[in-house]
Amino acid sequence: MNNSKVLQEKRHMNATSRGAKKELTIDTKYVKKLNASRMAMVGLMKEMERARKELEHAYEELKVLDQMKDEFLEMTSHELKTPLTSMSSFVQLLLDGKLGELKEQQKTGLEIIFEDVRRLEDSVNKIMDISRLDSGIATPNLKNLKLQDVIQSVVERAKPLAESKNVKITEKINKLPAVKGDKMLLEKVVRNLVDNAIKFTDKGEVLIETSSGKDYVVVCVRDTGIGIGQGDIPRLFTKFFQVDHSTPGPGLGLCICKTIVEAHGGKIWAESKLGGGSAFIFTLPVKEND
Repeated sequence: MNNSKVLQEKRHMNATSRGAKKELTIDTKYVKKLNASRMAMVGLMKEMERARKELEHAYEELKVLDQMKDEFLEMTSHELKTPLTSMSSFVQLLLDGKLGELKEQQKTGLEIIFEDVRRLEDSVNKIMDISRLDSGIATPNLKNLKLQDVIQSVVERAKPLAESKNVKITEKINKLPAVKGDKMLLEKVVRNLVDNAIKFTDKGEVLIETSSGKDYVVVCVRDTGIGIGQGDIPRLFTKFFQVDHSTPGPGLGLCICKTIVEAHGGKIWAESKLGGGSAFIFTLPVKEND
């Protein structure tokens, strides 16, 4: 009886020992896996930190290059603008007959030169505008103003261009609440949109209409022109993009519009379909009561 009891105890001890060894083996495997996971996490964090530092370094280099680009554009534009202004002035004097009488053929040639010089001046001005806006040199000089006065001023100056293309300009300008804006910059926006509408409309009309909500005003320049394909609309307000590459210019006008409108706290977008005309709409916040 005693021998049997001793044998049972030995079997029990052996079983307990095997179980302990098994648990110990399982625990050891778990610890190894945990350590491996920790090492992998530490390695990943080191790799992320290295990538972050490289990204910061690349960002700083890009900032320097971007500043150099802005400075180059500003300097080049100034260097071009001075002789262009002189050329434009002298050609205008010649055309006016103030430097002597011209033959008809000479006058025609000078008119072509004058038009090309004016076009180049416009391109240089746009390059300077976008460079100054991007770099923060040009910031809106915000004052209380009536947007309808800005629009009507631009429309009056655009009428000769519209009449030369037999395009009718129609205004539906409602009374608008005052906005806080930079008159000169907002004139650039409206002028760009109206000039583009006339440029890409061979017949029909250009409609400028306004409306207002509780805390914003809306300006829409709509035309009956050639329209824009849906694939081109998302790129319209990017730098140097042109739908029609045969059209002279650097492709900066709409980018300048977007930059100015957003600097005023507004939004700008386009709605169009190929062959169905286009509408360019922008909003501006209403002046807050003092």
